[in-house]
Amino acid sequence: MTTLASVRRTEAQTNQRRLRVAVLVSEGTGGLIESALTSSLRSLGDVDVVNAAVERPDFALSATVVCLPTADCATAVQYSIGLILERPITGEDIWSAMLMGLLTGKVRMRDTTALYALQTSFHNLDWDFSRTYLGWGQRVGAWSYILRRDVYNRMIQEAISAIDVQCFRLARLSLSVPGVIASGDTSRMRRLAQEQVRVGKESNAMSKCSNVP
Repeated sequence: MTTLASVRRTEAQTNQRRLRVAVLVSEGTGGLIESALTSSLRSLGDVDVVNAAVERPDFALSATVVCLPTADCATAVQYSIGLILERPITGEDIWSAMLMGLLTGKVRMRDTTALYALQTSFHNLDWDFSRTYLGWGQRVGAWSYILRRDVYNRMIQEAISAIDVQCFRLARLSLSVPGVIASGDTSRMRRLAQEQVRVGKESNAMSKCSNVP
Protein backbone atom coordinates (compact mmCIF):
# COMPACT_ATOMS: atom_id res chain seq x y z
CA MET A 1 0.00 0.00 0.00
CA THR A 2 1.36 3.39 -1.02
CA THR A 3 1.33 5.92 1.79
CA LEU A 4 2.18 9.60 1.92
CA ALA A 5 5.28 8.76 3.93
CA SER A 6 6.50 6.26 1.32
CA VAL A 7 5.86 8.75 -1.48
CA ARG A 8 7.81 11.39 0.43
CA ARG A 9 10.73 9.00 0.95
CA THR A 10 10.77 8.14 -2.75
CA GLU A 11 10.74 11.81 -3.69
CA ALA A 12 13.50 12.57 -1.19
CA GLN A 13 15.74 9.85 -2.62
CA THR A 14 15.85 11.62 -6.00
CA ASN A 15 16.75 15.04 -4.59
CA GLN A 16 20.16 16.61 -5.02
CA ARG A 17 19.71 18.27 -1.64
CA ARG A 18 17.14 18.83 1.09
CA LEU A 19 14.51 21.56 1.07
CA ARG A 20 15.53 24.67 2.99
CA VAL A 21 12.81 26.59 4.82
CA ALA A 22 13.22 29.76 6.89
CA VAL A 23 10.67 30.28 9.68
CA LEU A 24 9.80 33.84 10.70
CA VAL A 25 7.36 34.16 13.60
CA SER A 26 5.76 37.17 15.26
CA GLU A 27 4.23 35.97 18.51
CA GLY A 28 3.90 36.59 22.22
CA THR A 29 3.75 32.98 23.33
CA GLY A 30 7.35 32.65 24.38
CA GLY A 31 8.30 30.69 21.27
CA LEU A 32 5.63 27.96 21.54
CA ILE A 33 4.34 28.41 18.00
CA GLU A 34 7.79 28.82 16.44
CA SER A 35 8.98 25.65 18.17
CA ALA A 36 5.94 23.72 16.95
CA LEU A 37 6.40 24.95 13.38
CA THR A 38 10.10 24.13 13.18
CA SER A 39 9.57 20.73 14.81
CA SER A 40 6.78 19.86 12.36
CA LEU A 41 8.88 20.94 9.37
CA ARG A 42 11.86 18.85 10.48
CA SER A 43 9.59 15.85 11.02
CA LEU A 44 8.92 15.77 7.27
CA GLY A 45 12.32 14.10 6.96
CA ASP A 46 13.90 16.07 4.12
CA VAL A 47 13.46 19.66 5.30
CA ASP A 48 16.15 21.79 6.95
CA VAL A 49 15.01 24.84 8.92
CA VAL A 50 17.60 27.49 8.09
CA ASN A 51 18.57 30.94 9.29
CA ALA A 52 17.78 33.27 6.39
CA ALA A 53 20.54 35.63 7.51
CA VAL A 54 23.08 32.88 6.85
CA GLU A 55 21.66 30.58 4.18
CA ARG A 56 19.33 31.16 1.27
CA PRO A 57 16.06 29.27 1.77
CA ASP A 58 13.88 27.67 -0.87
CA PHE A 59 10.86 28.95 1.03
CA ALA A 60 10.16 31.45 3.81
CA LEU A 61 7.28 30.57 6.13
CA SER A 62 6.03 33.61 8.04
CA ALA A 63 3.62 33.28 10.94
CA THR A 64 1.69 35.93 12.82
CA VAL A 65 0.11 34.84 16.09
CA VAL A 66 -2.64 36.57 18.09
CA CYS A 67 -3.72 35.23 21.47
CA LEU A 68 -7.46 34.92 22.18
CA PRO A 69 -9.72 36.02 23.77
CA THR A 70 -7.31 38.61 25.19
CA ALA A 71 -3.85 39.77 24.21
CA ASP A 72 -2.44 38.16 27.36
CA CYS A 73 -0.94 34.95 25.98
CA ALA A 74 -0.41 33.59 29.48
CA THR A 75 -4.17 33.15 29.84
CA ALA A 76 -5.01 32.49 26.19
CA VAL A 77 -7.59 29.85 25.34
CA GLN A 78 -6.86 29.91 21.62
CA TYR A 79 -4.25 31.14 19.17
CA SER A 80 -5.19 32.79 15.90
CA ILE A 81 -2.38 32.13 13.44
CA GLY A 82 -1.81 33.33 9.90
CA LEU A 83 0.76 31.56 7.73
CA ILE A 84 2.29 32.93 4.54
CA LEU A 85 4.63 30.82 2.41
CA GLU A 86 6.87 32.72 0.02
CA ARG A 87 9.57 31.76 -2.47
CA PRO A 88 12.55 34.13 -2.76
CA ILE A 89 13.05 35.75 -6.14
CA THR A 90 16.07 34.35 -7.97
CA GLY A 91 18.22 35.51 -10.83
CA GLU A 92 16.61 32.78 -12.91
CA ASP A 93 13.20 34.34 -12.25
CA ILE A 94 14.38 37.70 -13.58
CA TRP A 95 16.01 36.08 -16.60
CA SER A 96 12.87 34.07 -17.37
CA ALA A 97 10.78 37.24 -17.16
CA MET A 98 13.08 38.91 -19.67
CA LEU A 99 12.84 35.97 -22.05
CA MET A 100 9.05 36.06 -21.74
CA GLY A 101 9.23 39.74 -22.61
CA LEU A 102 11.07 38.83 -25.80
CA LEU A 103 8.54 36.16 -26.71
CA THR A 104 5.57 38.46 -26.12
CA GLY A 105 7.16 41.42 -27.86
CA LYS A 106 7.34 43.55 -24.72
CA VAL A 107 11.13 43.70 -25.00
CA ARG A 108 12.53 44.92 -28.32
CA MET A 109 14.75 42.49 -30.19
CA ARG A 110 17.58 45.03 -30.47
CA ASP A 111 17.90 44.82 -26.67
CA THR A 112 18.84 41.13 -26.68
CA THR A 113 22.61 41.73 -26.70
CA ALA A 114 22.38 43.64 -23.44
CA LEU A 115 20.05 41.03 -21.98
CA TYR A 116 22.41 38.16 -22.72
CA ALA A 117 25.32 40.15 -21.31
CA LEU A 118 23.43 40.36 -18.01
CA GLN A 119 22.51 36.67 -17.86
CA THR A 120 25.53 35.62 -15.80
CA SER A 121 25.03 38.46 -13.34
CA PHE A 122 21.41 37.50 -12.82
CA HIS A 123 22.26 33.83 -12.44
CA ASN A 124 24.66 34.68 -9.61
CA LEU A 125 22.31 37.17 -7.96
CA ASP A 126 23.49 37.66 -4.40
CA TRP A 127 21.07 36.45 -1.73
CA ASP A 128 21.59 39.50 0.50
CA PHE A 129 20.82 41.79 -2.44
CA SER A 130 17.70 39.80 -3.29
CA ARG A 131 16.43 39.82 0.28
CA THR A 132 17.15 43.53 0.77
CA TYR A 133 15.91 44.94 -2.52
CA LEU A 134 13.57 42.31 -3.95
CA GLY A 135 11.97 41.05 -0.76
CA TRP A 136 11.11 37.46 -0.06
CA GLY A 137 9.64 37.25 -3.51
CA GLN A 138 6.55 35.47 -4.74
CA ARG A 139 3.76 34.41 -2.45
CA VAL A 140 3.17 30.69 -2.76
CA GLY A 141 0.23 30.30 -0.39
CA ALA A 142 -1.55 31.66 2.66
CA TRP A 143 -3.51 29.94 5.43
CA SER A 144 -5.26 30.93 8.64
CA TYR A 145 -6.17 28.82 11.65
CA ILE A 146 -7.72 29.06 15.10
CA LEU A 147 -5.72 26.74 17.35
CA ARG A 148 -6.99 25.50 20.68
CA ARG A 149 -4.34 25.92 23.33
CA ASP A 150 -4.59 22.31 24.52
CA VAL A 151 -4.04 20.82 21.04
CA TYR A 152 -2.11 23.55 19.20
CA ASN A 153 0.89 21.29 18.57
CA ARG A 154 -1.16 18.61 16.82
CA MET A 155 -3.04 21.20 14.78
CA ILE A 156 0.22 22.77 13.60
CA GLN A 157 1.50 19.34 12.58
CA GLU A 158 -1.64 18.89 10.48
CA ALA A 159 -1.19 22.35 8.94
CA ILE A 160 2.42 21.62 7.96
CA SER A 161 1.41 18.24 6.53
CA ALA A 162 -1.11 20.03 4.31
CA ILE A 163 1.50 22.56 3.16
CA ASP A 164 3.85 19.67 2.44
CA VAL A 165 1.34 17.97 0.14
CA GLN A 166 0.10 21.16 -1.50
CA CYS A 167 3.40 22.98 -1.99
CA PHE A 168 6.58 21.10 -1.14
CA ARG A 169 6.03 18.02 -3.34
CA LEU A 170 6.42 19.98 -6.56
CA ALA A 171 9.49 21.77 -5.19
CA ARG A 172 11.07 18.40 -4.38
CA LEU A 173 10.63 17.31 -7.97
CA SER A 174 12.25 20.54 -9.19
CA LEU A 175 15.24 19.90 -6.95
CA SER A 176 15.71 16.50 -8.53
CA VAL A 177 15.88 17.89 -12.09
CA PRO A 178 19.66 18.62 -12.19
CA GLY A 179 20.52 15.10 -11.04
CA VAL A 180 18.18 13.48 -13.53
CA ILE A 181 19.53 15.57 -16.39
CA ALA A 182 23.11 14.79 -15.36
CA SER A 183 22.31 11.08 -15.42
CA GLY A 184 21.53 11.26 -19.13
CA ASP A 185 18.67 8.80 -18.61
CA THR A 186 15.98 9.98 -21.04
CA SER A 187 13.35 7.65 -19.61
CA ARG A 188 13.88 9.15 -16.14
CA MET A 189 13.68 12.63 -17.63
CA ARG A 190 10.38 11.73 -19.29
CA ARG A 191 8.95 10.24 -16.10
CA LEU A 192 10.05 13.25 -14.07
CA ALA A 193 8.44 15.66 -16.53
CA GLN A 194 5.20 13.68 -16.41
CA GLU A 195 5.29 13.63 -12.61
CA GLN A 196 5.87 17.38 -12.48
CA VAL A 197 2.81 17.95 -14.66
CA ARG A 198 0.68 15.61 -12.55
CA VAL A 199 1.73 17.06 -9.19
CA GLY A 200 1.42 20.60 -10.56
CA LYS A 201 -2.17 19.94 -11.60
CA GLU A 202 -2.94 18.46 -8.19
CA SER A 203 -1.48 21.51 -6.43
CA ASN A 204 -3.46 23.87 -8.66
CA ALA A 205 -6.63 21.87 -8.04
CA MET A 206 -6.18 22.43 -4.31
CA SER A 207 -6.17 26.19 -5.04
CA LYS A 208 -3.68 26.81 -2.25
CA CYS A 209 -0.26 27.00 -3.88
CA SER A 210 1.13 28.91 -6.81
CA ASN A 211 4.54 30.09 -8.04
CA VAL A 212 6.21 26.85 -6.96
CA PRO A 213 9.32 26.29 -9.13
